[in-house]
Amino acid sequence: MELACRFDQDCCYLPESIQLELTSPWKSPSFNLDAFLYICSRYWRYKPAPSNQHCSNGSQSSEHHLAEFESDPTLAKYWSQRFRLFSRFNDGIQVDRDGFFSATPEAIAAHQARRIHCALVTEPMTAEDFTVVDACSGTGVNSIQLALLGFRVVAVEMDPTRVKMACHNADIYGVLSKIEFVCADFFDWAQNEISLHRRSLSRSATLSSPSPYAALFMSPPWGGPDYLNDVVFDLNSIHFSTADPSRNIWHAVRLAGQLCGGNVVLFLPRNANITQLAKLDECIRTGILGKSLSNERFAGDSELEIEVNVLNSKSKALSVYSGQLSNIQLRMASKMHKSSWNAYTFSSDDEFYSDHTDSDNESAYTSSDSFDYLTASDEL
Repeated sequence: MELACRFDQDCCYLPESIQLELTSPWKSPSFNLDAFLYICSRYWRYKPAPSNQHCSNGSQSSEHHLAEFESDPTLAKYWSQRFRLFSRFNDGIQVDRDGFFSATPEAIAAHQARRIHCALVTEPMTAEDFTVVDACSGTGVNSIQLALLGFRVVAVEMDPTRVKMACHNADIYGVLSKIEFVCADFFDWAQNEISLHRRSLSRSATLSSPSPYAALFMSPPWGGPDYLNDVVFDLNSIHFSTADPSRNIWHAVRLAGQLCGGNVVLFLPRNANITQLAKLDECIRTGILGKSLSNERFAGDSELEIEVNVLNSKSKALSVYSGQLSNIQLRMASKMHKSSWNAYTFSSDDEFYSDHTDSDNESAYTSSDSFDYLTASDEL
């Protein structure tokens, strides 16, 4: 499901808070996902690559590390869903306690990576011609999925332990060589990258790109599972540093806009207040232009796309796409009311199913070597 937002009016009036919720059919105990997918023009069934079991030593070294999580009653729910985070969890995947709460489920990360790929990569270019930033990369779920599609990835994470875990996990998936891991505070790193790129632009006549990177993915800290206690999650509560309140989501998004020319993907809680997206939109454009927009309207249309990410018929999170990554212009041009998957082009390795005979086995979500996910986006 997707909700497209346009901020091209002089002003708008919004209620104090809006929460996106699944429509009532999705909440029904008798809801049939396969029947719903039948009305979609196409859907993509995510099937993780078979495990190569090449990292047996890593598996043995991880057993003691993960034993405490398996026996922790507060993590029982998250432990049972561990294969949603990493399909190769039993190959020796390493993750810390916060990783169980904050990591993007692998099927969603794969979908987000394909969205970026479809938006950026056109012939004769290949994914290797683009570098994507994974800010707040954690233990590497999104970095791995981006690298699996061929992108060069810069993964920024300030916790050195998580950086080591992410390197280990990337090696299990065979993409370690495609990811540059940076142990740094995102704000310091971003400011330095922007300064270096500006100096390069001033010195070189051949450099023409106003931004150093093609796109940026960010899953900011949500504050652990406590975010679910709020009926509507206030984005003002997202802070990257308790010592410096200015290092908040708004500052981070401004820097993200500068780093990638506005091609940003934000992964937010499912109960996030979408009325605050207008401010996110302004922060992205402020970053691109390098100046305040309070008194000057950006000449071009500004567009954000909100995507509700659903697994097992349950809303998990929101993905917000901006810049080239948004599908809004495509919708406006084609007047489509069907899924935006119509316009996607994948390699022969990607699988589309036109027959609807496969069933979505609930038990498959608890097995490491025989499970799949159904993902589709359709406007309701």
